[in-house]
Amino acid sequence: MASRHTKQISMILCAEWNNLNAVEREYWIEVGFSYRIAFEHLFPNYKLTRSPNGKGKKNKGKGQERWGKGRATGSHRNATPRPSGSKPSERRS
Repeated sequence: MASRHTKQISMILCAEWNNLNAVEREYWIEVGFSYRIAFEHLFPNYKLTRSPNGKGKKNKGKGQERWGKGRATGSHRNATPRPSGSKPSERRS
């Protein structure tokens, strides 16, 4: 079977859902509701939150893994140079 992207899968499922009659739709809505109730019973303290993983992966350039976002964009070029051998915590503003 060929690999499909999420958009393609969603389009197929949407077409299938739209072809269901009212009785079939009601059945699947009830099944989904029963799964929801079972999940809430099993995990009463669960709260859906967004995961920060993957944030900025597309724009991550060389050096960002170590120094953070500003380093790869060239913003360090305008920073005041620190004396060689000094640590960042020893810098004076």
